[in-house]
Amino acid sequence: MVDLAEYAHSLESDLAYVRGILSRLQSRKLRAGLRADGKEWVDFSAQTILLYKRMIVTYEAALIATRAKMAAGETAGAGAIPPAGTKPK
Repeated sequence: MVDLAEYAHSLESDLAYVRGILSRLQSRKLRAGLRADGKEWVDFSAQTILLYKRMIVTYEAALIATRAKMAAGETAGAGAIPPAGTKPK
């Protein structure tokens, strides 16, 4: 069984981390890129910023859905849901 409260807490923690990285990327305190041996630095911070923005949307949607399941579970008397691919008891 998946503990929804624990999962929601994990999502909140991950969301805070991703927002922190995004903030550092946007303020140029952090850059994303690579330098192959003997080559110039290739900065792909702009693409990384877009990726992190999409990640935030995904985490927020998962958190909203999880909180909704928690609220529905509380009214139905269930505190957790079974993992995907298993049958509920």
